[in-house]
Amino acid sequence: MSEHIPVTQKDIAERLGISVMTVSRALSDKGPVNAELKDKIVQTAKELGYKTNPLVSSLMRCRSQRRNPNNPVNIGWFGVSRKKNSEDSEHLHSYDPYLEYFRGAKKTCEQNGYKLDVFGDDVYTSKGLIDTLKARGMLGVILGPKDTSRPWILEESYPLHVVQIGRSRNWKQFDRIVSDSFLAMRTCVRALREQGATRIGYIDNLAHVSRNEGRWEASFGYETRDIQGSLLLTRGKATLETSIREFMERFQPEALVIGGNAPMKVILSLSSPPPFVAINRNGLPDWISGSEPPHHDIGAEAARRLIDAIQGPQQVRLIGHSVSLSENWHEGSSHVLS
Repeated sequence: MSEHIPVTQKDIAERLGISVMTVSRALSDKGPVNAELKDKIVQTAKELGYKTNPLVSSLMRCRSQRRNPNNPVNIGWFGVSRKKNSEDSEHLHSYDPYLEYFRGAKKTCEQNGYKLDVFGDDVYTSKGLIDTLKARGMLGVILGPKDTSRPWILEESYPLHVVQIGRSRNWKQFDRIVSDSFLAMRTCVRALREQGATRIGYIDNLAHVSRNEGRWEASFGYETRDIQGSLLLTRGKATLETSIREFMERFQPEALVIGGNAPMKVILSLSSPPPFVAINRNGLPDWISGSEPPHHDIGAEAARRLIDAIQGPQQVRLIGHSVSLSENWHEGSSHVLS
């Protein structure tokens, strides 16, 4: 049987010469079925590659619970959940970029007849989460930025589709919607070069760049290959200020690319910092130039990707792919050479 054609309970019934009702009872563990026959049904289902269709399961739950099957199907959102009373949900962080990710996903879900439910990953046990997802008939989840979800998401007995926003050191097997980091760094460096800078430094911390899988460093090295470029990656807050000041004194950059909030605070504390831009700027003052992820568009694309997976063949999961969206350039005055 073709791997792209979903195996049904009818296929199993025809293989064994029994009724579809008997197959349904055996696989759902509801109703009397001879133990030996049940084992044979389960084994045949595995051999044929049968997978439970979440859409059908959700409909059957609606019928058994006398709920309206026309109500929106739920999709879960798991993201930062440290503050309450924010605009869209009591669980969402009030920091605007993260809210924009959510708004983009929520709007796309609503336009396609889905409801986006927000979960705080810090208030459920693994079993509690699975039970909640099953009870609500969840078909998929979006892992918001900086998600810390546990391996419950990989449980094979509950076939969820998963799309992740942003890169992660932990979960690389899911579909990921990210900003184009390589292009973002190129844009930042070129903005400084257009100002006439020929000695450019890049300052960031390891925790920030590790999630980026080396893209910023690679792009910086490529864009500064014919001029003087120098990179400083710091390990912790204890030596951050000392490391940056030593770097500035030794390299004496004409301009800087700065990543992460901690290095930015140190640079802003200097009496006369050189012109600079921020890579992946979030929540910084308007006068600071730099690249910005398209938060709303990334959230929307994550929802579209998840909906496509849910509506496609249920045993074919669209996982492991990375979709990159171009970052936006924010024009301020911080990068202008005097």
